[in-house]
Amino acid sequence: MMRIRGEDLVAMEAKYHRGCYRRYAAAASSSKSTGSDKSIQAEYDSAFLKLVNEIEQKLVKEGRSYDTATLSGMYKRHLTDSGVEKAVVDTYEVQTLKRRLIQHYGKKIQFHQQYERNRSELVCSPSLNLAEIINLVVAGFLQNSVDGNESAHVMSMAFYQGVRRTLARSEDEH
Repeated sequence: MMRIRGEDLVAMEAKYHRGCYRRYAAAASSSKSTGSDKSIQAEYDSAFLKLVNEIEQKLVKEGRSYDTATLSGMYKRHLTDSGVEKAVVDTYEVQTLKRRLIQHYGKKIQFHQQYERNRSELVCSPSLNLAEIINLVVAGFLQNSVDGNESAHVMSMAFYQGVRRTLARSEDEH
């Protein structure tokens, strides 16, 4: 850092790590903000309540499931609609939303890591058993597949194959 002091980093075409740039953009954006921290927090709270109102019936009362990536996308859409700048919205992490959902719902929801670790966690009602969770996921993938979503078809096949591998391993253990 000592060697770059006084240099024009833009002219040097310096590159940021993605996370570093997000923090920089969020800090720059929040420093330009005319409202106080309380008004910014109010926008986050308002967007969260909109998300809760959108998912409450299906998630808690009907026992449906969501993946955390979908919930994050829905929340970020509500943040953007509330007037939060995109650079700030893009810095919001799924784990932060997960903590907030746990704080709000407590034991009314549960999280399940999918077989492939690079896939989003599933969020569902704790009243669902594993078979129901699998059926919900497969049904959602298959419905999207029927609707012409090629990636959903590929994901449903990958999920099905993952379940088969898991069941085969559990049979081998017994």
